[in-house]
Amino acid sequence: MKLFKTIGIAMLAISICTGCTNNTNDNLNLNSTDDLEERKFDIDSTTEYKVADIKFKIPDYFDIEDTDDPDIKQFFDNNSKLPILSLQKGDGTLSDDTIDEYINDFVNSSDGAFNNFTNFTSVAEKTKTSRIPYTRVYADGDIVLKDNSKLNADLTFYFISNNKKDKFVVFMYIQYDGLKYDYEYMVHQIIQNIEVTDKKNTDEKEDATNNTSNSTTNSSNNSSDTPTTTPSTSTPSPTTGEKNALRSAREYLSFSAFSYTGLIHQLEYEGYSTEEATYAADNCNANWNEQAAKSAKEYLDMSSFSRQELINQLIYEGYTQEQAEYGVTQNGY
Repeated sequence: MKLFKTIGIAMLAISICTGCTNNTNDNLNLNSTDDLEERKFDIDSTTEYKVADIKFKIPDYFDIEDTDDPDIKQFFDNNSKLPILSLQKGDGTLSDDTIDEYINDFVNSSDGAFNNFTNFTSVAEKTKTSRIPYTRVYADGDIVLKDNSKLNADLTFYFISNNKKDKFVVFMYIQYDGLKYDYEYMVHQIIQNIEVTDKKNTDEKEDATNNTSNSTTNSSNNSSDTPTTTPSTSTPSPTTGEKNALRSAREYLSFSAFSYTGLIHQLEYEGYSTEEATYAADNCNANWNEQAAKSAKEYLDMSSFSRQELINQLIYEGYTQEQAEYGVTQNGY
């Protein structure tokens, strides 16, 4: 597994470096102006690519280049000689260690071209509508070209896992200095429109549902033999489904921010019942004010908002008015 993964990363790094380092600043036709035209994203003019159970909608102005590895897809804007986007499949569970290992392997496999990229920043985020979690890792530096000149670029990786957590995709984007277009908005829209197509293993959840159903049935049967004047004061033990939902809730909160209702909806999306999801949200010990502050920061890291726009966005995410106001205030508004 490790060898195949490293080979795949090396092939991607070498392929990108070939596109970059086989050129020089003189023949790349780069612009000297800082006034870039924003590349637009029209979902009706995209082609869908599926990698590791995850669908990506790539604008049609990109040309795909075949690689020797079927798990790697690389894209060139039809106005540029340089690779802009790539998709690569990874096997196994996505974790912080996996991400660190991938970044190190990529840099070390680049034959020195990316050695100047050292200060990587990692941010856990989620898509606004589908609430799909991902990790964005980015850095800027100088790519060393064939003639030993340097080309400054912003390098960004997006790590997205499938639902079963046995595969993941690395979506990479490079913004080179001097390109005609600014791709940041377009890339953001690609990420916001990803789809994770596989379903979680449901065996545990089916067992949990059966346990919950049996528990309810037994409780109902027992209640007919129990005087109504003697209510139970003991707290019922959580079901297997509730325990699993609580574990999932804590996992989500460990890398991203959620409102109370947003967390419930995310757990329901994962297949938990409303009762199980509510139990998890009630017992995860989250501070919803602090979650609102974290969500506000995540949004401000991605885009610009006025105070009222940010409050409205947080309310849309399920935060109360008070939580939303607290969140934006904690971020300088």
